Amino acid sequence: MKINKKVYGIPLTTILAIAFVTAGLGYYALATYTINVNQPISITGDGTQTIDGADCDAGTTCNGNPMNVVSDGSSPAGVVISDDSGIIDDVDNVEYVGTATLTKKTGEFGDTHWTAVTGDDVTIEYTVVGDEFSAEVTSTPKSGYELIYYKDNSNRFTSPATARKVSWVGARDLPFSDDGNVDEYSYCGTGTGYEEDYDTCHGAKIWYVPSSAIKVDYTLDWARVSEFYFETELIQFNLAGEITVYPGETLDFTPEFSINKYANETADVVTITVA
Repeated sequence: MKINKKVYGIPLTTILAIAFVTAGLGYYALATYTINVNQPISITGDGTQTIDGADCDAGTTCNGNPMNVVSDGSSPAGVVISDDSGIIDDVDNVEYVGTATLTKKTGEFGDTHWTAVTGDDVTIEYTVVGDEFSAEVTSTPKSGYELIYYKDNSNRFTSPATARKVSWVGARDLPFSDDGNVDEYSYCGTGTGYEEDYDTCHGAKIWYVPSSAIKVDYTLDWARVSEFYFETELIQFNLAGEITVYPGETLDFTPEFSINKYANETADVVTITVA
């Protein structure tokens, strides 16, 4: 696999003439500005990878090595993750998978800030870019629990959101467009009253809760909140590969290659572009 990294350095010198035309003078001053521009997005990880055939049978899914999109900018930056697998016969599809940590927290329904409980968490793996969303617990799964997408409504405490199994999301981008966490509530910065000190200001909440705590109307039994595992960052899933990277965030993803069951033994080169 080859990773194409396009980073545009922009040495920029601008000459600005401030001209005040008067009789016999022409102008009062000539100001020269040298502008040093920061490219906030960088890509880390092994940009040239070879997946060993011993670990990649035809008809299976083969994993590449993790890649990281890092932002050191001062504002959110949009990136598009794409590849050319559509023109390669032996590779049916490529999905990009990330990881996140869920943890128990202390607080009560109505609190705008909850405190994470250290030492009791689970790790999940979820789809960042692909044909449909999926997520699973990769640490030891807990009996009777399931992963849910929790979409906040406006006035989220007077109109609690519904808890939906992650399998219900399907081929829909996360967060949903009417999720209050798209732009109404911010989880980074100051002054919003909803800060959780995340690098990801907006996105979707994935929780791990007892199945029996989900009521028939898909709301949660908040009397059992001490049993819930909450997000420690907000995530995104996008069918078109369009992802927002926030200042200070490192977006980790691993490409997963679905190999055609009739693939031959020749090597295929897949080019992944982060633009």
